[in-house]
Amino acid sequence: MTIKAKNRVVIRRAPTNGANGKPGMAMVLNPANIVLDTETDGLVHNFSKATCTVQLMQGTLLFAPAVSILQQVRCSAQVSGSVIRITGISVDPITQYSYGSAYVDFSASANGQTFKGRLSVQVNVLSVVARIETANHELEQNVTTLMQAEDLRQETMTKLAVQQQRIVAQITQNTQHRYNMLPSSKTLVSPCTLGSGVTLHHRMEADFTVASATASDDYVDVLEWQEVEFEPNTYYSLSFWAKGQGQARAFLYPEACENSTNSQGFESENSDGHSQFQLANEWQWYWVVFKTSTTIEGLKRLLPFRLMPGANGMVYGVCLVQGAMPVHWLPYNYNPQRNWFTPTMAADASPGEVIDSEVVQDSQMGTVMQLTSDLGRNFQLVFDAPDYQQLNNQSVTMFVVIRQISPNALWNFGGWNNDDEYKGSYAFLNKEANCIDLGNGWKKYYTSFYNVNNRLWNGVSALGLNSLKGTVQVHSAGLVLGEQCPEWHTVPLRSAMKRAGLDIDTERIELNGRTVFRNGNAAVPLFDKGGKLNPQLSTAQYLMNVLRSMETVINGGLVIAGLMAAKDGEQVTAYLNGLRQKMHALAAGVRNFGTNEESALSYINFDGSAKFGNLGIGYDGSVNIIDHEGKPRINITPEELPTDGELFKKADLEKDFTLKGSGQDFVYGNTHLASADRFPISDDNSLVSVVATVTLKGYVPLSITDGFETKTVTNLSCTPTFIKRPEDKDTVGVRHFGGTRILFDNRGTRNHLHLVSKRANGYEITETFEVKAQTVLSAGEWTFGADVFWGVRIFRGAAYISAAKINVRHDYRQQSLHLAHNGFSSIHSVKQAVYVRDGKLHAFGSMNIPGILLAGTINRNGTISNAWGEYAKETLLQYVQSDGKRVARVIFKDELPCGANYVAIANVNGDSTGCTAVVWRKTAKYCDFRVVEINGGEPTHVGLDVVIIGRNHA
Repeated sequence: MTIKAKNRVVIRRAPTNGANGKPGMAMVLNPANIVLDTETDGLVHNFSKATCTVQLMQGTLLFAPAVSILQQVRCSAQVSGSVIRITGISVDPITQYSYGSAYVDFSASANGQTFKGRLSVQVNVLSVVARIETANHELEQNVTTLMQAEDLRQETMTKLAVQQQRIVAQITQNTQHRYNMLPSSKTLVSPCTLGSGVTLHHRMEADFTVASATASDDYVDVLEWQEVEFEPNTYYSLSFWAKGQGQARAFLYPEACENSTNSQGFESENSDGHSQFQLANEWQWYWVVFKTSTTIEGLKRLLPFRLMPGANGMVYGVCLVQGAMPVHWLPYNYNPQRNWFTPTMAADASPGEVIDSEVVQDSQMGTVMQLTSDLGRNFQLVFDAPDYQQLNNQSVTMFVVIRQISPNALWNFGGWNNDDEYKGSYAFLNKEANCIDLGNGWKKYYTSFYNVNNRLWNGVSALGLNSLKGTVQVHSAGLVLGEQCPEWHTVPLRSAMKRAGLDIDTERIELNGRTVFRNGNAAVPLFDKGGKLNPQLSTAQYLMNVLRSMETVINGGLVIAGLMAAKDGEQVTAYLNGLRQKMHALAAGVRNFGTNEESALSYINFDGSAKFGNLGIGYDGSVNIIDHEGKPRINITPEELPTDGELFKKADLEKDFTLKGSGQDFVYGNTHLASADRFPISDDNSLVSVVATVTLKGYVPLSITDGFETKTVTNLSCTPTFIKRPEDKDTVGVRHFGGTRILFDNRGTRNHLHLVSKRANGYEITETFEVKAQTVLSAGEWTFGADVFWGVRIFRGAAYISAAKINVRHDYRQQSLHLAHNGFSSIHSVKQAVYVRDGKLHAFGSMNIPGILLAGTINRNGTISNAWGEYAKETLLQYVQSDGKRVARVIFKDELPCGANYVAIANVNGDSTGCTAVVWRKTAKYCDFRVVEINGGEPTHVGLDVVIIGRNHA
């Protein structure tokens, strides 16, 4: 690779600033334009000579000015005195190669005058092509094409790479569907493991966590990922940024590799993937490409960065992708991400302390919030994260879509947490953070961090935009689990929905010229180019004739799917497939047409059931007389009719209890305490609520705190619990309260001062928690208590529960559906028309309602999670051959009672390339799914989300 610099360039300004014949000042750039060459991967790696010296001249005098960078576009730069150094070129997200051009705007000041200038940077992606052209004439036409259209850069580079021996020859197989295979590679937390003596520097380089270590007499494995899945006879590329002194190595073992080649030309055929690097004092990008052996088995360990004895180094941005072309860091292929902020749109958020706030319309982003403030403190736009506790101690990514209206506006975004070393996340996200340019001044700023001890927010103070000085417009904000900034919420949803015909402001749907009807892959516009109803619609012409003549003629069994209504004048009396609730195949005597109160005097349902006046017909042929409230009062077909006593024998009930307080002193080890009072529950599946106060006291003697060394004391912790009496045979925990960690030294306590009281012989730590929880309990006698756990360095302790207020509620509608074995039914009648007999749910006659027999996520290793349903236990997933095809077989532990007469639904998870799963074969013991990628390939190992719906009795 070469770095080219043009000759010395002098930029002169007319001497308007001179006086009495004195010369004006001129700015000299040496050089004014830097040209960089790429390597064979299309990226610029060497910036050692990419520098420009800025000088100011006045007559024969030469000044070394003070230089400041104003903006850097598609590149990164640093200033040292009067020298500008280019340190990086951005990568085009479309082609995955370095941008072809970039520039740096700067100012230079000397002798009381300031000049502005621009340093241009060009990337010669054609130099590699030109060198190879001489030895390979077949590429000559591609070179010409590349000069004409930069967009063909990726295609040409791919063809060139085929000539590059065994490693790079596989590029064309892996350019479309690649992602980082290493989770938490940005924040370096679990499942990434650290070696002994490794130090983490959070968000140190470009929002990445950096790991550093020094190896003295023995090597140090700085980072490691275990249980990584590799395929045999396949190329993989590992890359990372590092700097230091000495030697570092990368490994993939045991017995996983056939050969490897790295960025420094080191080649190896060791089975452990051994690759050796020599570290430099400045940050450099390192990579190694290795090919797995044909006999690889089981999950492997990946050590991307091992410091050899005598070496020291730092590393970040580790990325492992499938394919022979290394890439800069990519986010881990995380599952579809939920936005944990409410509301997500700034127009719906609450303004805080501002000079002015208003909701305005932006031509690009739609409805946005405009804010003006000069407070420089407090919160100006407040969001919420109601479930933020579930994000504790996990990697998260936070973003905000914002535009600065006033020049040099200042702002921060995040939440406050006084217990955190950074005082929360509010300092992590500002105008200096990573951003994506959305055009017209809109930018999406984002940051990733490890949410240790709920660093994000304490749930009490405000969360959102704060420290605003100036005027900004905010479109949306978000928080997701993982290290990947999602693409959604950059699209203005509100305006896009309106353009598509859904006007949520006026609560109506507008059909326009873009409205289409889809049937599989075919799409037919509703209107033709002339604005008339498109005659190509399947029944459009026939429908127009019917509506024009008010006559319906069906020949040869034709089903008129588009017929909505037949009218007598303006009064609708009957129509097909048009009832608002979409319940009926045919309805007559329609009342309140088109409103929420729309109903039909007579109808026929799709399952064969019907109602004609007060006569009801079930899908099985049973006939009932229905009263004016919709209840079946006279059952003509069954042998007997349930009595009113059976229908109304139990009503919903609700009871309140207050239990005596419980307490215990001198707690040692794990201790159980409970109220002496008990409360009865007469029915299973009763909803129980509790409100109580828990007090935990730990006593610390002075002997623990004496001395200048800082001591850590952890107070008692507990789990409030419902206990079933008399044998304590069943317990249900409702929440866990962890003991607080408090620091002491010879001066006393150093933190959490409000929890600590000084006593004669030591300190007393007192914590009080309010318990508010709900759970479902079975029938029997219960009481309320807690499991208390001993703290650390606590001499003695005490735990107390105040009087607990208990509410027991049972809803017999819920019980009936539960006894129907997870069956769900839409029964349009009052609850007394539903009753249970012989373990089955009865309504409008005897019905065994289909329900979900099993549901859950079955991972690629075969085990099921998030499972529920009678037959979900021990369900497995295997990949087998069936009729010559590879299928994903879901195996049930027990045969389904309905045999193969069930509905199977599956959705692929754990694969980024886009897959579909369809039923291949159904039996009572297993169900086969055919899994195919969108591009036609067969994924070898993915998980499924599965739902099996059927009757729980044959």
